Amino acid sequence: MTRIITMNMESSIQPTQRTVDSMRTPAIRQLTIRFTASGG
Repeated sequence: MTRIITMNMESSIQPTQRTVDSMRTPAIRQLTIRFTASGG
């Protein structure tokens, strides 16, 4: 189980970082919209 989890994390971390780097602005915009829509 540990090996599977580790491999899954390793394989998912790289694409995740790339996505975050290229979608930081959209993510921030979405968060801002959510807070605004929820009245926060």
